[in-house]
Amino acid sequence: MPLISFAVGGPMSFTTSLFLASYGEQGPYGGFWRLFFAGLAASVPIFALGGVIFAPIEIWLARRPRRVQSRQAGVLRSGVLGLSGAAGAFAAHRIVVWLLAAPPPPSLFPVLLITYAFIGALMGLAYTFYDEYVYQLRISAQLTQEMRVARNIQKGLFPRQCPQVIGHSLAACCEPARETGGDFYDFIEIGDGRLGIVIADVAGKGMPAALLMADARSTWRAEARNKHDPAETLRRVNRTMCRDINSSSFVTLLYAVFDPTTRQICLASAGHPLPLLHNSTGVGEIEVYGLPLGLHLDAVYDEVQASLSPGDTVFLYTDGVVESLSPSRELFGFERLMTLMQQEGDRAAADLIDHTLAAIRAFGGQASQADDVTIVVLKAHV
Repeated sequence: MPLISFAVGGPMSFTTSLFLASYGEQGPYGGFWRLFFAGLAASVPIFALGGVIFAPIEIWLARRPRRVQSRQAGVLRSGVLGLSGAAGAFAAHRIVVWLLAAPPPPSLFPVLLITYAFIGALMGLAYTFYDEYVYQLRISAQLTQEMRVARNIQKGLFPRQCPQVIGHSLAACCEPARETGGDFYDFIEIGDGRLGIVIADVAGKGMPAALLMADARSTWRAEARNKHDPAETLRRVNRTMCRDINSSSFVTLLYAVFDPTTRQICLASAGHPLPLLHNSTGVGEIEVYGLPLGLHLDAVYDEVQASLSPGDTVFLYTDGVVESLSPSRELFGFERLMTLMQQEGDRAAADLIDHTLAAIRAFGGQASQADDVTIVVLKAHV
């Protein structure tokens, strides 16, 4: 801190010395350079001493259990250094009187008093801004590191690879809009060769959504292991989620149980976008409805069944797909998705996801991703 004080106070001391030296060759004060160095000798040590006085203040502020608000710290620093500057002005004036052969001009002391007090207060404010800037940089770096760790933890919750289903292909992806997101997908073996498939979207973004996503995933997995029908599983998950989350949050979730031997898929929805079915007749929605999880304790869920034929494709997605924005703030929309499915629905599961993501990116251009995008595709082979 003394070095900072000297660096700031030195130029101001130079200015003060020039003011004093301007009286050179005018009367008994001496030459220009004598007066100039007299001003430096009087003022520079005062600012260096101000830094020494400043150090205990910083130690006290640093050792407090709670960080002092920047406004309060600025007032404290400016007040203490302003008072020390005023005292320094008096000391500097006495030194000048002692150094000069004749009394200094009457205007010197008011100039020193105003200059030193002002510079002291200014130094307090300047250091407060600097301290707050360093603090915010430190907090930002810490948050970035924590978010990176959280992202790695969340990635570990997703399946490392999609299950192998005889006679079928399964592919999935999730692209969060931020470091962490609220979308998720998962698979679970139920027994008798059946496979549970889930895709969900938590209201919100970032860390709060990620925490709720982990809660919803664990609750769903616990209930899915009980081998209930999809509708009953959602009813049980909903009751748990209603107790776990507040009324301002909710989760949309689609749960499907697929039997590869019969190619029957049974679905139940908790407010999730309707899945799409691409077959030889075109593209249509599988109409299955229900309230989002966490809104109503006694919500009841229905389920529907669909049969897949060779070449059919089931397309599950979150609303981040249709709500992707162009640079002009236009939505990608459901019609574009249906057109895309009509044109590309015959592709393999992984290729269909790649083409969908490419279409979304091309539509968005340079616009940043507004919401998490998650897709799960199940395709029956010929």
